[in-house]
Amino acid sequence: MSNYRIIFSKKGCLSFISHLDFNHSFIRILKRAGLPLRYSEGFNPRPKIVFGLPLSVGMEGENEIVDIGLTEELTCEEVKKRLSNAVPDEMVIKEVIVPELKVKNIRFAEYTVRFENYTADAKKIYDVLSNPPQVLKHTKSGDKMTDIKPMIVSYSVDSEIDASVLRLTLTAFDSNYLNPEYVVASLNNAGLNLPEEYTITREKIIFSDK
Repeated sequence: MSNYRIIFSKKGCLSFISHLDFNHSFIRILKRAGLPLRYSEGFNPRPKIVFGLPLSVGMEGENEIVDIGLTEELTCEEVKKRLSNAVPDEMVIKEVIVPELKVKNIRFAEYTVRFENYTADAKKIYDVLSNPPQVLKHTKSGDKMTDIKPMIVSYSVDSEIDASVLRLTLTAFDSNYLNPEYVVASLNNAGLNLPEEYTITREKIIFSDK
């Protein structure tokens, strides 16, 4: 029996599929790829599949992670080849590796928030994010006003042709998971009045053994 970590991109129409529906679709992709899935034991066996970090609806992912278990030992290249022939056009299998750390060791995530046809005031954004206003954050115990400053690891603003890009590194574990939507909300709470239309891409998931 072998474990594999699949790194893939998820874009376009796929970004509007809920995590639960995508989970079901991915199981069908694995079966279509002819991979010998390992199942849990018990009354209702389930494929051994663990996604690294669910993506919010509408958010794209450049390097998403899912761990799978197989009953046979295949090369990473063979798993990638089979999957690449089974996925839809808006999903790309970038790499298949043997995982060294478990998904419970995910600590951070990097995002880009892109505002088309907009020129951001970088100085104001830096000033606000140095001490961001609290936001109403959804938690397991309900919605509550939350200080997000400890969850913002780093940030920068880049200007591109006809667009401004906010780059964020945020905490991504347990109750310290921070959706970049809350950063945008905090900036608006400070009076920046950012455009209502923007796109978010998760660029990278970061592990740590600390």
